[in-house]
Amino acid sequence: MHYIGIDASGAYMRLVAADDEMRVIGKHTSAKNRVELHHAPHDAPKPGGGERVRDNARRLLFEFNKLTSTMLTDCAGLCFGSNSADSPEKLRALGEALGDLVDCPVLFINSARMVVSAHTRGGAGVALYAGNTVSACAVSEAGESFNCGSYGARLSDAGAVGIALAAVKAALYSADGAAPPTPLTGTIREYFRLPALRDIIDKIHNNQTDDDALAGVSLLVKRAADEGDETSLEIERAAARSLAKTAAAVTRLAGLSAPSVVVSGGVFLTNERLTGVFAEELSALLPGASAAPLKEKPAMGALYLAIKAGADYAAARKEKKRK
Repeated sequence: MHYIGIDASGAYMRLVAADDEMRVIGKHTSAKNRVELHHAPHDAPKPGGGERVRDNARRLLFEFNKLTSTMLTDCAGLCFGSNSADSPEKLRALGEALGDLVDCPVLFINSARMVVSAHTRGGAGVALYAGNTVSACAVSEAGESFNCGSYGARLSDAGAVGIALAAVKAALYSADGAAPPTPLTGTIREYFRLPALRDIIDKIHNNQTDDDALAGVSLLVKRAADEGDETSLEIERAAARSLAKTAAAVTRLAGLSAPSVVVSGGVFLTNERLTGVFAEELSALLPGASAAPLKEKPAMGALYLAIKAGADYAAARKEKKRK
């Protein structure tokens, strides 16, 4: 028997499997899961989010079985970590896709819960994930899980998409003369290959650009901030303040006092300056708290939870037979 943990929070799905003694028996990474952030959007229609995630998950599992000569019928527990777990549409698609493949407990958790598990191996802790969207999770000393954020990419003001939307608004205000000049007015127009910057308005309102392509604008913000653009620096500071408030809120919900908040996701991984401001803001909100990068692979967090779910399921079945 074996257990499977899947991390679907980034541009690729990553799978790790282990046996009953927690010995890793194999790993596999899918083909590209999403559009690369630095690519301009394409006009060709794309499959729906739920359908795309479902198809990628099934393909990943089948490829892993073929490469390792394992069988899904021997899987005793599976955990899927992704911010898709916060979307009813995608969660329904995932349940349909994976539920008929394995006869074992299947868990769906958000990225932050996966990161907490990877860091603590089931213990108390706090994690903040900031990729296209933002999710925060804290596990109390009693083992209860609490969540904040997970509003979706376009309602989350501190994820890569939220930073991008703030940049677009700042660029439009600047182009109208209602805000100071910023290089974002030119770089955003060039990034989307627009004749005029105002053409971005219809693209966003009519959903003609997907979240992954839009998130690439956050890298333009970092580049401009590196060169001293005050508008971009303030966008980063605002995102860092929002992230700190989310981390502080979930920490208080779990009744923890001064934790080391584990951070993960592209926003943190690509921007040391923003991460530093986040740590300062967090310390001001929660004296004694600190920020630390995740050292373990997130997929291991999903694996730990898959093993626990499998063990709990087996124990419950054994107890039912005993009665």
